[in-house]
Amino acid sequence: MTEPGQDLAPGSHGVWSLRRRLTGWIAMGVALLLGSGVAFVIWFMNDSLSRELDSLVEEELAELMVSLRDQPLDWESFQSIGRKLDSEHPEFLLSIRAFRQGATSPWAQAGSPWPLDSDEPLRPGSDAIPGARFGARPVLVSFVEPGGAAESAPETARFEIVIDGFPRAMHVKRVGAVFLIFALLGGIAATASGAFLSIRLSKLLSDIADSAGAQRLDAASQVPVAKGAPEEIRGVVEAIRSSVQQMREEHGRNVLLTAGLAHELRSPLQNAMAETEVTLLRQRSADEYRGALGRNLDELREFALVVDNLITITAIRDTASLGRRERFDFAEEARMRLTREQGDAQRKDVELRFRAEGNTEIEGDREALVLMLRNLASNAVRWSPAGTTVDVCIDGRSSDLVISVEDQGAGVPDDEREVIFDAFRQGSAPSGLRTGYGLGLALARAAARAHGGDIRVAESEGTGARFEVRLPRDRSEAEDGDRPGSRERIDST
Repeated sequence: MTEPGQDLAPGSHGVWSLRRRLTGWIAMGVALLLGSGVAFVIWFMNDSLSRELDSLVEEELAELMVSLRDQPLDWESFQSIGRKLDSEHPEFLLSIRAFRQGATSPWAQAGSPWPLDSDEPLRPGSDAIPGARFGARPVLVSFVEPGGAAESAPETARFEIVIDGFPRAMHVKRVGAVFLIFALLGGIAATASGAFLSIRLSKLLSDIADSAGAQRLDAASQVPVAKGAPEEIRGVVEAIRSSVQQMREEHGRNVLLTAGLAHELRSPLQNAMAETEVTLLRQRSADEYRGALGRNLDELREFALVVDNLITITAIRDTASLGRRERFDFAEEARMRLTREQGDAQRKDVELRFRAEGNTEIEGDREALVLMLRNLASNAVRWSPAGTTVDVCIDGRSSDLVISVEDQGAGVPDDEREVIFDAFRQGSAPSGLRTGYGLGLALARAAARAHGGDIRVAESEGTGARFEVRLPRDRSEAEDGDRPGSRERIDST
């Protein structure tokens, strides 16, 4: 067995040619079809001839009996009967003989020449005459001797009839030979056509393979379609084009991800190193050192958030990769896990307000959903001017859990409301307030869709941005939010 990745050497059992195999299959199929067709035709014609001879023997015997009934038989009338029967079927050779009672030699023979040299009576079932049919009947008849002698007393005579199908058999053979010649010519033409088509198909596939192999992820060329190619080949080409395009898009995203990740990781590291270098240039007080360490800690937290985003967005490429599903209260979890964002908001003189309504329980990946909310809140705080507010709301009063984060910053232009969810997509808002979106929004969309929901930029009541996430829940859980005892919590920081 060939190991994975092992190349098969030319001529080995694992390598075969489509052109040769198709040509061989077509040749074998044509030969089998023609051979069976010719055999069937020959058998059918021979069987028809045999059946016709059997019927003809019975028919001629019956007609001979009618001709001999109630009249004396002389040599001339017997010859006349034989000529008449023989002339009615020119495609066959018909002979009749008459044996008088107790005689071993024929009294007379008429019709076509007798096919055998022996004068002895034929035995029933005799096959001494190949390709002929034999029949005999006893008849009570009176004979008139040659020369006009007196009529003999009636006696039981034996009359034999032989119908030789040699002329018809030769005709059958000629027809079969002609049919065989045409069949062979047709088979040769069909095989040649099949070989041509297989060569054409293999060349098309070879051209496609060569062109596909020459494609590069950073090139804009496309796999060409040969002129006159069938629609099946065009379907293959379109599938290859689609795959190449998807690979190019994925390659572009990976290049952007790599470049953006390097930038995102480098910024907090450079800031922390620069802050540390400046701090170490001279002796400082304890408060100054404490402030520098605090700023470094903030940069390290930013660095950790980028790493968490990268790990999470890689892990939730699709729904199947979310293996840590559990039921938890999203509002209670958010209250405990948004402390860093609340601290960032206080330092920027931004008020971060949190509100939860209804039943906020959900089943999902706790870390992915919390990180999604943290990214939305951190993004809103980062781009909010001092003195403004950021509202975070978790609404569980319907069948869907709705999470919204709204700020009073510069907002998101209409033409960027979709592209900002791509990793490291650069924005172009006025005053440069939103210049880069990093991995945060890309992770938010990936997490929402991995849970069967989605995220969008909704209309804000003010000038800022409003991000809304909708996560589906089952109906029984949705009804809990409307039952007595469902809670409403409003917190302000």
